[in-house]
Amino acid sequence: MIRLLERSWLFLALLGLVLAGYGLQQAGRLEPLQRALTDVFSAVSEPLTTAATRVNSVVEGVRRFDALQAENAELRQEVARLSVDNVRLSEAASENERLRAALGYKQANPSLQILGADVIQRGAEGFAAGRVVSRDPSSYLAVLTINLGKRDGMRDGLPVVTPEGLVGRLKGVGERTAQVLLITDASSSVNALITRTRVTGVVQGTGEGKLLLRYVEQGADLKPGDLVYTSGLGGAFPPLQLIGQVVAVRQKDIELFQEADVRPIVDFSRLEQILVITQFEPVKGDG
Repeated sequence: MIRLLERSWLFLALLGLVLAGYGLQQAGRLEPLQRALTDVFSAVSEPLTTAATRVNSVVEGVRRFDALQAENAELRQEVARLSVDNVRLSEAASENERLRAALGYKQANPSLQILGADVIQRGAEGFAAGRVVSRDPSSYLAVLTINLGKRDGMRDGLPVVTPEGLVGRLKGVGERTAQVLLITDASSSVNALITRTRVTGVVQGTGEGKLLLRYVEQGADLKPGDLVYTSGLGGAFPPLQLIGQVVAVRQKDIELFQEADVRPIVDFSRLEQILVITQFEPVKGDG
């Protein structure tokens, strides 16, 4: 009974407050209180709103960062793929260029029978594979290995060329591979011709990646810039295969012959494919 009376008084008290508040509002007496409460709520809610905005910004920044990371990963993968494609296209273009050059060489030399081969090793017989020209004379490239052998009709002595010029000759033919002795080797010699003046001589390797034109008569017309070709004399090489270019001439009055330094036309350290001349018509005469 007591609890019921307490609840009744509480209800009446609340009803009184509500009626009083309504009356005060109608009379305009609650406006100062409303403004004060609004100011309080604004002062409290503004920092909360700012904090919430910052939190949202941070969350959005994290989302954007994750998206950028994913996009960057995709872009890196695309760049890697495009790089691989670019390398493949470059290789295909180089291969196409080499094939066109070989075809052009064949068309320019219809009397020659040639067979193409790939260089599978640089250096042999004591020369490290992949070794290129360096300051140490013992490390100059003198031998190449190709992927043709006896089963392909290879035999010692066959000339080896590129569309640019003379490379050397086969020396050491196996069943599936063969070695190419370069014209720069100290044991190599080629009967040569200066086409400008028809002067003849012998091009010998120095063993140091260079060539030396020897046995040119002292009074013969020879000067830097002259192109040196195979003469074809002796039958070891077909005629008019470009060997190199004269870079310096040495003459001595007391000597019977003059000499010249010759720069090879072929970059032997970068050879990837060569042409083996399997048959040609030798030039008749002594060499």
